[in-house]
Amino acid sequence: THLNNLEDALKAFKSSFKKNSQNHEALLQVGNLYKDLKKFDFALDAYRKHQKLFPNNTHGFYTEGVLKLRQKKFKIGWKLYEFGLKTKGRNPANGFYYERKTLWDGKPFNGTLLVYGEQGLGDQIIFGTILPELLERQENVILKVNKKLLPFFEYNFQNISVFSEEEIIPENEYEKYIAIGSLGKFFRNEISDFENSKFKKFFVPKISNSFKNVFSNSKPTIGLSWHSVNDKTGRNRSLTCQETATIINKSDCNFLNLQYGNIEHQLRKIQKITGKKLKNIPEVDLTNDITSISNLILKCDIVLTIDNTLAHLSSSLGKETWILLPSSADFRWFEKINKSPWYPSAFLFRQSSDRNWNKTIEEILNKINDYKKEK
Repeated sequence: THLNNLEDALKAFKSSFKKNSQNHEALLQVGNLYKDLKKFDFALDAYRKHQKLFPNNTHGFYTEGVLKLRQKKFKIGWKLYEFGLKTKGRNPANGFYYERKTLWDGKPFNGTLLVYGEQGLGDQIIFGTILPELLERQENVILKVNKKLLPFFEYNFQNISVFSEEEIIPENEYEKYIAIGSLGKFFRNEISDFENSKFKKFFVPKISNSFKNVFSNSKPTIGLSWHSVNDKTGRNRSLTCQETATIINKSDCNFLNLQYGNIEHQLRKIQKITGKKLKNIPEVDLTNDITSISNLILKCDIVLTIDNTLAHLSSSLGKETWILLPSSADFRWFEKINKSPWYPSAFLFRQSSDRNWNKTIEEILNKINDYKKEK
């Protein structure tokens, strides 16, 4: 699958399951490959077969839930999404699996609710957009998030007690608990729930910095992120250095590096191809310093990014964010739409079915030209 030979992989996993009908992982992969080929009915058949043959293995229920959410079938989707907590596929913060308190049922109560962050920073940001509505229903809330996001959530929710994922919260501090991704089943069951959301955008404190006048010209400034470090899905989501350089070279704009992680080699390669048109601010820690990154984002006219943490951070800040999605995109971006219900400022570019970025890059270049004309 890493080589994009999905049809060959599908045949291999089908053969593997045929030879060994107890190989539940092969059957699950059959469903996942049909999903990535966008043959959703076949994917659903595989997941349902998995559920029937292996009822004690909850992966088949969770994967169906993710598929239903991708198709905007929210009620059944969120219900089955809960199985991700049993498979530990959703990976909530430290302490969740040792809880002795009551799991929250969505009803207001006298007392304090502990909300566990889960997955990566992107999930904590996207599901964090539900918190304004949660606070209207439940007054007292404690939130556990990744330590990088601690100041971000403290600034935006000053009436919430925010802790890092590693901290142990005494049991006498709260009465009930929930994982942050589970808030969807109470607050996001129709598209209208997104449209009527209390969330508009997040804010960050303005900081005085040395990068306020990075470019001396009046060209549009585009913040750029092209790489995902995810071992399983990163390759399909990322742009190559050459593809990234093509966007830079064919656009008469300023480009600012917003790519986090250990990418020095890639950065040098892109700068060599483009003649250093991609500006880097070495004094900003693009991996850990969310406040400085956010201030950089806000100085851009547009942020152009693949599906990674930056996509969620930039979109949540209300910045015009253009997101490149692979042919089979994550369920959080749904299907067949180019505007995100989660983030009003996000525009979605969807890769063609040949799993090649060339057509997408052309669409981006055209949209950049249209943007420049409008300005």
